Amino acid sequence: MEFRMIRLSLSTGLYVGTFVLMTCLSFLAKQAVAETDVQIPQGGQAMIDFDDPDAFRPVIRNKNPDNASYERFEVRNMPFKHAIRVTNLKIQPQPWNVNVNVQVKPIAIESGDVCLLTFWMRSPWSEDESGNGVANAYVQSNEPPNRKMVRERAYAGKSWQRILIPFTAGNKLQLPPGKANVSIHMGFRPQTVEYGGFELINYKKTLKAQALPRIQHTYDGRALDATWRIDAAKRIEQYRKADMTINVTDTQGKPLSGADIHVQMTRHQFRFGTAVTAHMLGIDPAQSKNVGDHRRFPYTQKDVLQYRKIVEENFNWVVLENDLKMVPYRNAIANVQNNNVQTLFRRDWIDNALTWLEQRNIKVRGHRIFNGRMPRYVNWDTSRREELRDMIMAEARQKVTDIGNRVAEWDCINHPEWGGGGNSLIGFINEPDFYAKCLALGRELAPQALMWTNEGQVMTGDGGRIVGYENIIKALHQYNQPPDGIGFMGHYNTSSLVPPTTLYERFERFAPYAQRMQYTELDITTNDPQLQADYLRDVLTVTFSHPKFVGIIQWGFWAGKHWKPEAALWTKDWKEKPVAKVYRDLVFNQWWTDETAKSSTSGSVNFRGFKGEYTITVTHNGKTQEVKTTLGDDGQTVTVKLD
Repeated sequence: MEFRMIRLSLSTGLYVGTFVLMTCLSFLAKQAVAETDVQIPQGGQAMIDFDDPDAFRPVIRNKNPDNASYERFEVRNMPFKHAIRVTNLKIQPQPWNVNVNVQVKPIAIESGDVCLLTFWMRSPWSEDESGNGVANAYVQSNEPPNRKMVRERAYAGKSWQRILIPFTAGNKLQLPPGKANVSIHMGFRPQTVEYGGFELINYKKTLKAQALPRIQHTYDGRALDATWRIDAAKRIEQYRKADMTINVTDTQGKPLSGADIHVQMTRHQFRFGTAVTAHMLGIDPAQSKNVGDHRRFPYTQKDVLQYRKIVEENFNWVVLENDLKMVPYRNAIANVQNNNVQTLFRRDWIDNALTWLEQRNIKVRGHRIFNGRMPRYVNWDTSRREELRDMIMAEARQKVTDIGNRVAEWDCINHPEWGGGGNSLIGFINEPDFYAKCLALGRELAPQALMWTNEGQVMTGDGGRIVGYENIIKALHQYNQPPDGIGFMGHYNTSSLVPPTTLYERFERFAPYAQRMQYTELDITTNDPQLQADYLRDVLTVTFSHPKFVGIIQWGFWAGKHWKPEAALWTKDWKEKPVAKVYRDLVFNQWWTDETAKSSTSGSVNFRGFKGEYTITVTHNGKTQEVKTTLGDDGQTVTVKLD
């Protein structure tokens, strides 16, 4: 088999890639310039006229320039010359409302044919939480309803990245000559994406799909012997552990030697949390078939019970994912009034969920009071500025007052930087201190709760919102309303993985302004289970090692209730993925204290354990005493008296 060689040059510090047919293709997320050789087998039938500008064209529904635009241009120093730049300005009703259509030659794709779809892609700007351009690539029928043979998601950053999608045609759909095309949908994110170098090669049955090129995703610092782990382990020992002394005496206070002492941790001080939905915690499980939105999220009574079991056993904090956002909360009230149970949001489910969590001592984050990104459904006419300001403030007052002290902290200002300028809430309101007023109002309404800011594209990819977010935090300090905590979303995909050392540098950048910091929305979207497990391991480790961090909240855990199912820890049928095993091993094994010892001649035992809640069991001469205590930052001394 002959191969033709293409050398890819990947720019410093940019992370790009794609999801490919049950296998996650990727690129090496290096901080230094990396070169990767891609070998494409010769001998296949070219189904697209390579670099023919007439072979690919943009499709913008309704041809509305306020929705999207495009332009053609030429590139240099690439394997292709002709490219197209497509800008989508809003979230479209359907992602195919903005797409690139690629003509395919009249060559059949039959069952069992082995093919390779490849093209180049880069994104100068994107509002995706990863910071990268996102598109769905399809090989499909060119006749309605455009049945799909292949559907894959592609990601790219600011450098050109070659997307590689190998596939074997199944037997459910065959495409006769002249009946196929390639379509790239990108209408689900405001973004600019550039494309070129389209190829679709059909090797028929001359080779297997495994022979086609694919690049393994990775990131700097992934190796188990990476040097950053040494310093992280030292910091974890210093900041996450404390000393405890246990003194065992009789009723007269005389020391008892030789007593058996069992020290069992029962709860972390550090917040290991997840996003949850109120209706999975708040409905009557026996009514599972009759309530909820089964069209979008089908589930059973068994799922509801298992969902609750996983929450109770694995997390000490939660955040209500969508229930306390402006529109869902408004709908939750209306759905109770209208007796609507075929929905995702009801106010009584929220109340029930909060009660369920309180009974289990699981703390709750409120998400959110204010959102810096203006809601798209509102007509943001500047002539209505005062009216809309009053509406936002009134809804904030109602929600926070309704919830009361059942929430321990709020994302008071969510996405303060997203959009920027006139696209942000502060830009529209046109009050430089408006965010400071938001924090002040949050503190007035919920004085018992901590008030946080929360932003994305800071810890992912090239950190496109770092400077803007930092400046907002600085301004809040200047207005004497510093946030109680600085939150970072972490919606990673394989194009936006950041080396642990770079993450720590970003932590340090924000640390001087923070009383506390937290990952507020962590997930890792990839179809490579080992990459997902390794990256979660390393994000948890480097974060747990930083003294200003108080928690890591993952943005969901079950594929049946996750905005990106491939990012979940448990599959739809509740199989534990490698990423869940890694999480449980770190939180409940490596970072967990469970020790036994005998009291010394002075009746004491000294040990160093992870901070959190403990049960201490002491047995001596057939007598047993159990004591509960908390090991905090200042350490702990416990005296156990045996009758």
